Amino acid sequence: MTWDTIASTSDGMFDVLTLDSQRDGLEQIAERLEQLGAVDSVHILSHGDETGFSLGSNWLSAETIELRAQTLSQWQPWLKPDADILFYGCDLAANTPGQQFLQTFGELTGADVAASTDATGVSQWGGNWDLEYQFGVIETPSLSEQIPLFDWKGLLPSAMRWM
Repeated sequence: MTWDTIASTSDGMFDVLTLDSQRDGLEQIAERLEQLGAVDSVHILSHGDETGFSLGSNWLSAETIELRAQTLSQWQPWLKPDADILFYGCDLAANTPGQQFLQTFGELTGADVAASTDATGVSQWGGNWDLEYQFGVIETPSLSEQIPLFDWKGLLPSAMRWM
């Protein structure tokens, strides 16, 4: 299964944006949110680890997120009051720095956030699609509850994608 297969399997449930790896990922998402208006949820699929998350040309972490506060606060008008941001990337919430990153991300955007504490992907590679860590109340079903991911053949790679 590829990113395009995930997008086509969603039957129009999602507006899909493939991030340009040469551009600021936060700004690319902000631009799309401005076009869409108020949204209930943002699903971000990318490479992550216990220190941070890859998004476009950026590596975001607990150490760097405050530097991006202005850009992230610009997301607030385009997120509904109970919006959720779901991060699909290995180990992002596995330790305190990753959880601090997620809490700050949620506070700056005004959204509830969820992420994985372990590998993200198929079980035969040691992964799952569960988002074990939550900051706030998550009402949005995970991708695995909304579209079939049984054809995915590994763990999430470093390619950048958000839905």
